[in-house]
Amino acid sequence: MEKKILTACQKKILKLIFQEKYFAKNFYLTGGTALSAFYLNHRLSEDLDFFNEKEFDPIPINSFLKKMKLKLNIKDIDYQKAFNRNIFMLRFTKEILKIEFTYYPFEHAEKPKLIGGIKVDSLLDIAINKVFSITQRTSARDFIDVYFILKENKNISFDGLLKKARIKFDWHIDPLHLGVQLSKVKQAKDLPIMLEKIDPKIWQGFFVDEARKLSKKIFL
Repeated sequence: MEKKILTACQKKILKLIFQEKYFAKNFYLTGGTALSAFYLNHRLSEDLDFFNEKEFDPIPINSFLKKMKLKLNIKDIDYQKAFNRNIFMLRFTKEILKIEFTYYPFEHAEKPKLIGGIKVDSLLDIAINKVFSITQRTSARDFIDVYFILKENKNISFDGLLKKARIKFDWHIDPLHLGVQLSKVKQAKDLPIMLEKIDPKIWQGFFVDEARKLSKKIFL
């Protein structure tokens, strides 16, 4: 577990969550925090995202957090439900931690890994999810994460991730739509705090080049 990525509150919550059999059996940590803290160490990430392939009742989660309120010195807990997402805002004295429990009915490309007692989504699955996210929204975090995954793992390719995303999400890849999405990379907001410094022109340029490759295929 990378010390400089996770805050003290994040570490405590993760430890307590995966000490509980209910969470250890049903959920795994994924998303940007899992990617940075357990694989790349490239940027800061604040949210904790937990996925479950099966539908679940949020009541046990709510009960667990209320039970932990005094132990963790949580001042307040705010709960919101948005479709298949259960979002909890934990207010501490000096920070607010967002944790999310989501029904995510998609099979893994690889099994989650147990790292330091934490069940963590595989690097490959995080990469596949991130590539799919790029096709749905314009977020700098997704572009940056995919770029660093490819940079640090030469055995993973962008085309390969697209193919795996098509299988995982039963998704038809429209080259024209994908090219448009990739071309929006320079408009991407929500830049994260980087621990590994990089000129934005580098990761932006990578996706602009990928968009150009797609345009050549479309008009052949």
